[in-house]
Amino acid sequence: MIPASPVPAILAARMARIDREIAATLEDAGAVSAPAAIAMTDDRRLQRQRLQRLVAAGAVRVTDGRYYLDAPAWAVYQARRRTRVMLVLAMVIVLTGAGIALGIFTR
Repeated sequence: MIPASPVPAILAARMARIDREIAATLEDAGAVSAPAAIAMTDDRRLQRQRLQRLVAAGAVRVTDGRYYLDAPAWAVYQARRRTRVMLVLAMVIVLTGAGIALGIFTR
C-alpha cells in the first residue's frame, strides 16, 4: 500500500490561510467598496496567485488597479469551500470504510 502524502493537505491549508489573510487585509483597510479600494502588491508568487483566484471567483473586485472585498461574495466563496472540504472528507471516510470492509487495509 502506498502511504498518503500530507503535502496536498498542507498546501490546501496554506492556500486557505492566504485567502483569509487577503480578506482580512482588505477588511482591516476598510476596502469593502469600490471607492475604498486599495492597491495591493506582494512579491510572493502564491499570494499573487491566490489574489487572482479570489478575483476570478468574484470574492475580491478590481477597480482601476485597486482591490476591494465583496463581502457577500466572500461569504459564498467560503461556504462553497467548506462544502468541498466536507465532501472530500465524506469520500475519504466512505472509501476507508469500504477498504476495511473488503479487507484491503489488513496486513
